[in-house]
Amino acid sequence: MGKSSKRNVAADEAVTAQTDIAKKLFNQSDPLRQQLFGQSNDFLSGNFDVTNTPQFAAGKNIQEQQFARARDATIGNTAEGGGLTSALTNLEGQRASGLTNLTGSLAEAQQNQAVGLGTFGAVQGQSGLANAASTQAQLAAAESNANAGKAGGLGQAAGALGAAYLGSAKFSNK
Repeated sequence: MGKSSKRNVAADEAVTAQTDIAKKLFNQSDPLRQQLFGQSNDFLSGNFDVTNTPQFAAGKNIQEQQFARARDATIGNTAEGGGLTSALTNLEGQRASGLTNLTGSLAEAQQNQAVGLGTFGAVQGQSGLANAASTQAQLAAAESNANAGKAGGLGQAAGALGAAYLGSAKFSNK
């Protein structure tokens, strides 16, 4: 860009480094992104069940442990009969609701992932490229300002010389 200077060389090196890092990150993440693309395609096609994921298994395990403790406490603290039956029925309803919420949350996360991939928002390299472009734009603006300053200074100098010439010509004609 424009005349070569230490500032321009340093800025160009920074832009090159940012671009190289962004490309490396993009290339390193390619296998994972391809896997996520496939998973998202399967999900959106109805061929991916979130209840078969490790996240669901972990969430279900936690809920089952909590349910078992609550059930044991309810059985131990509630008299037999209608009250116990009602309390256990409520616990079963809470358990089912919890698993339904877990499934919905995982499905929503999967959909958000698919949207992010589909809109290219998940690629971190995009940010690096934008930073490189921003650096180039800042350098261009700085160079433009410097050139405008030089032109303005030259204009002032030329104006001053012209005024001095006209002034001296005016006095010499008298």
